[in-house]
Amino acid sequence: MRWQWWGLAVALSGCGGGGDSAVSLCIDEAKRRLDGQVYRIDEKALSNSKTTESDGTLTFNGEMILKPGTSAEEKQTFICTIAPASGDSPARVLNFQVRWSGSGLAN
Repeated sequence: MRWQWWGLAVALSGCGGGGDSAVSLCIDEAKRRLDGQVYRIDEKALSNSKTTESDGTLTFNGEMILKPGTSAEEKQTFICTIAPASGDSPARVLNFQVRWSGSGLAN
Protein backbone atom coordinates (compact mmCIF):
# COMPACT_ATOMS: atom_id res chain seq x y z
CA MET A 1 0.00 0.00 0.00
CA ARG A 2 2.81 2.38 0.88
CA TRP A 3 4.34 1.88 -2.61
CA GLN A 4 1.05 2.74 -4.27
CA TRP A 5 0.92 6.11 -2.51
CA TRP A 6 4.54 6.80 -3.38
CA GLY A 7 3.83 5.97 -7.05
CA LEU A 8 0.84 8.30 -7.03
CA ALA A 9 2.91 11.09 -5.49
CA VAL A 10 5.59 10.69 -8.16
CA ALA A 11 2.98 10.68 -10.93
CA LEU A 12 1.32 13.83 -9.63
CA SER A 13 4.58 15.69 -9.10
CA GLY A 14 4.75 16.28 -12.87
CA CYS A 15 1.33 17.94 -12.90
CA GLY A 16 1.03 21.68 -12.42
CA GLY A 17 2.26 23.60 -9.44
CA GLY A 18 5.96 23.14 -10.09
CA GLY A 19 6.36 25.58 -12.93
CA ASP A 20 9.54 26.95 -14.40
CA SER A 21 11.18 29.56 -12.17
CA ALA A 22 12.51 31.40 -15.25
CA VAL A 23 8.95 31.69 -16.60
CA SER A 24 7.90 33.01 -13.20
CA LEU A 25 10.59 35.70 -13.44
CA CYS A 26 9.19 36.77 -16.84
CA ILE A 27 5.62 36.79 -15.53
CA ASP A 28 6.68 38.85 -12.50
CA GLU A 29 8.51 41.32 -14.75
CA ALA A 30 5.43 41.71 -16.95
CA LYS A 31 3.33 42.30 -13.84
CA ARG A 32 5.76 44.97 -12.64
CA ARG A 33 5.86 46.74 -15.99
CA LEU A 34 2.11 46.52 -16.62
CA ASP A 35 1.13 47.55 -13.10
CA GLY A 36 -2.53 48.54 -13.08
CA GLN A 37 -3.21 47.14 -16.57
CA VAL A 38 -5.53 44.24 -17.32
CA TYR A 39 -3.69 41.62 -19.36
CA ARG A 40 -3.29 37.90 -19.91
CA ILE A 41 -0.20 35.80 -20.67
CA ASP A 42 -0.33 32.10 -21.53
CA GLU A 43 2.35 30.69 -19.19
CA LYS A 44 2.38 27.28 -20.86
CA ALA A 45 3.00 28.80 -24.31
CA LEU A 46 5.67 31.04 -22.79
CA SER A 47 7.36 28.04 -21.21
CA ASN A 48 7.25 26.15 -24.52
CA SER A 49 8.99 29.04 -26.30
CA LYS A 50 12.17 28.69 -24.23
CA THR A 51 15.52 28.71 -25.99
CA THR A 52 18.82 28.22 -24.19
CA GLU A 53 22.04 29.92 -25.25
CA SER A 54 25.46 28.31 -24.84
CA ASP A 55 26.13 30.48 -21.76
CA GLY A 56 22.92 29.26 -20.09
CA THR A 57 20.94 32.42 -20.78
CA LEU A 58 17.26 31.66 -21.42
CA THR A 59 15.08 33.53 -23.89
CA PHE A 60 11.29 33.35 -23.99
CA ASN A 61 9.05 34.72 -26.74
CA GLY A 62 5.53 35.36 -25.59
CA GLU A 63 2.26 37.00 -26.39
CA MET A 64 0.28 39.19 -24.05
CA ILE A 65 -3.30 40.20 -24.50
CA LEU A 66 -4.01 43.67 -23.19
CA LYS A 67 -7.55 44.44 -22.04
CA PRO A 68 -8.76 40.89 -22.79
CA GLY A 69 -12.45 40.45 -23.55
CA THR A 70 -13.05 44.11 -24.31
CA SER A 71 -13.49 46.03 -27.57
CA ALA A 72 -10.03 47.51 -26.90
CA GLU A 73 -8.36 44.09 -26.69
CA GLU A 74 -5.00 43.94 -28.43
CA LYS A 75 -2.23 41.38 -28.73
CA GLN A 76 1.40 42.29 -28.30
CA THR A 77 4.49 40.11 -28.40
CA PHE A 78 7.41 40.27 -26.01
CA ILE A 79 10.85 38.80 -25.43
CA CYS A 80 12.12 38.01 -21.95
CA THR A 81 15.77 37.11 -21.37
CA ILE A 82 16.84 35.45 -18.12
CA ALA A 83 20.39 35.14 -16.79
CA PRO A 84 20.95 31.85 -14.97
CA ALA A 85 21.86 31.71 -11.30
CA SER A 86 25.61 31.89 -10.80
CA GLY A 87 27.45 31.65 -7.50
CA ASP A 88 25.67 33.93 -5.03
CA SER A 89 23.65 35.66 -7.77
CA PRO A 90 20.13 34.32 -8.31
CA ALA A 91 18.58 34.00 -11.76
CA ARG A 92 17.42 37.42 -12.95
CA VAL A 93 15.73 39.23 -15.84
CA LEU A 94 18.30 40.71 -18.21
CA ASN A 95 15.84 42.11 -20.72
CA PHE A 96 12.09 42.41 -21.17
CA GLN A 97 11.11 43.95 -24.47
CA VAL A 98 7.58 44.43 -25.77
CA ARG A 99 7.34 44.57 -29.54
CA TRP A 100 4.49 47.05 -29.76
CA SER A 101 2.28 46.88 -32.83
CA GLY A 102 -0.92 48.75 -33.54
CA SER A 103 -1.73 51.57 -31.15
CA GLY A 104 0.75 50.19 -28.60
CA LEU A 105 -0.87 52.13 -25.83
CA ALA A 106 -2.36 50.29 -22.87
CA ASN A 107 -4.38 52.93 -21.04
